[in-house]
Amino acid sequence: MSTDSKTSSERDTSKTDPQMQGPLRTWSAFFCGKAHLIFWSLAILGFVLDYVTKEWALKNIGPDEYGNIRFVNIIEDYVRFVLVFNEGASWGILSGKTGLLLAGSAVALVFVFWLFVTLHRRQRVAQVALGMLLGGAMGNTYDRIFRNGRVVDFFEVNFHFPPFDPFPAFNVADTLLCVGVGILILTMIFTKKSLPH
Repeated sequence: MSTDSKTSSERDTSKTDPQMQGPLRTWSAFFCGKAHLIFWSLAILGFVLDYVTKEWALKNIGPDEYGNIRFVNIIEDYVRFVLVFNEGASWGILSGKTGLLLAGSAVALVFVFWLFVTLHRRQRVAQVALGMLLGGAMGNTYDRIFRNGRVVDFFEVNFHFPPFDPFPAFNVADTLLCVGVGILILTMIFTKKSLPH
């Protein structure tokens, strides 16, 4: 009796675990054209949006001909566009360590692609999240390679209480990374046991 129960339990587990549904080709997002379309489209769209907004910032809110810093208020004293060059990661961590940051970015890019390969082809929301992560990672990596190790940040929020007084300036790539991580965590929590078949 106990043997039959265990067998039944194992069968139920195998139905909800994509790693137990046969060869990689039968379930992996890597072998699904629609999954690639979602993943790469969002990654490219995110990268382009990040690039275009950074170019706008460089041309419109950079220092004027006299060296004065220009900014654009969105909500007076709370939200504004202001040009900041960040040579480190968030909060200026590892500032000036471009080589180390590039190595970390390379590892992150490989890790995101590995997650995509090991993702079930029907986990569409997770594919969206990974596309956002790839786009954000590529955006900041581009800056570190082609902008002398400096990431262009331009969006500043100040709610006048820690840690938003002000919060470190950020960009579209940073937003994509944060939102992507958030969505990915939520999908891991809420969809693991309800994977469609």
